[in-house]
Amino acid sequence: DLGIAKQYSGLVRDTTVGAAIYAEIDAEFKRTKQMVLSIKQNDTLLENDPDQRASLQRKAPALDTANALQISLLDAERRETDESVKSGLLKGVASSMQAIQSGLGRFG
Repeated sequence: DLGIAKQYSGLVRDTTVGAAIYAEIDAEFKRTKQMVLSIKQNDTLLENDPDQRASLQRKAPALDTANALQISLLDAERRETDESVKSGLLKGVASSMQAIQSGLGRFG
């Protein structure tokens, strides 16, 4: 999800560097997507797997929420100076990682 990738790139303190990183991710995603579609001779991703496509669409709101939470936790951890609070925030990041991986399943 390029929208989510852009939000993660916003965590980079130097906004120029963050924008450059996102631009590379965006370009590489587009190149890879085109290659996959060309190889599979499809017009859309998961064209031949409607069940998986539907599953990911159903999970998208929860995954978006988990990613938004993770981005907020990472941002808060980077700003925090109290080590015990930082530790708690990092535990939250680990939990959000597990939630995202679980939601993505075989695509995680």
